[in-house]
Amino acid sequence: MLVTASDDQQKIAHAAWSILAATGGLVDRAEIARRYGLSRGRVHQLTRQRHFPRPVQGEGTSHPMWLAIDVEQYRSEPPPVGRPPKGSDGNSA
Repeated sequence: MLVTASDDQQKIAHAAWSILAATGGLVDRAEIARRYGLSRGRVHQLTRQRHFPRPVQGEGTSHPMWLAIDVEQYRSEPPPVGRPPKGSDGNSA
C-alpha cells in the first residue's frame, strides 16, 4: 500500500485531535464559566487580564477559544495579586 502525503496529514490530524481531546479540548468563555462555577462576567474579566492564557483560536473576535489544559493550569496556579513586597525586585529599599 502506498502512503501519500494526504494520508500522513490525516494521521497527524487524528493524532493531534486525540491529544487535544485527552487534555480537555478547546473551551470558550461559557464553558470556562460552567466548569469553574463562575459568572459569565467574571470569566470575561479574567480572560482580558494579561496573566490569563492567550486564546489559541479566534483571538480578537467575539468567540475566542482556549486550550482547556492552559485554563486548568492558570486556575491551579493563579498569578500573584497586588504589588510585590518592597525589596522583592532585588533592589534594597
